[in-house]
Amino acid sequence: MSKKKPGQPTKYKPEYCQMIIESMSKGTSVTAFAADIGVVKDTLYEWAKVHPEFSDSMKQAMQICEKWWEARGMKGMIEGSQKFNANIWMFFMKNRFKWSDRTESTQIIEVNDKDIEEVKEAIKRLEE
Repeated sequence: MSKKKPGQPTKYKPEYCQMIIESMSKGTSVTAFAADIGVVKDTLYEWAKVHPEFSDSMKQAMQICEKWWEARGMKGMIEGSQKFNANIWMFFMKNRFKWSDRTESTQIIEVNDKDIEEVKEAIKRLEE
């Protein structure tokens, strides 16, 4: 006699791999896709833990979605549309995709005595 696993059977379908990519390629969220197929978003994260192919598709979908939003921001900044609000767009990107302002530099710059002398001479020329 085989034992049944407790709980409801999964609603997971392999075709969800392509469907989530298609959905999020229009800029929609994981939450929106979950609502479209009639599950809560936590279910999608559970499926990603159990189904490696769905995990890969979900990651790819997130990248495609972020690209979609980046393209909208670049277009708005380059074209200077009156309808584009850079502050709202940046707030959205920071919250949705964990973008952040850089507050410190991790780059190390080595300076030698020759570099310092060149800078001092350039400053003297500017002051003249």
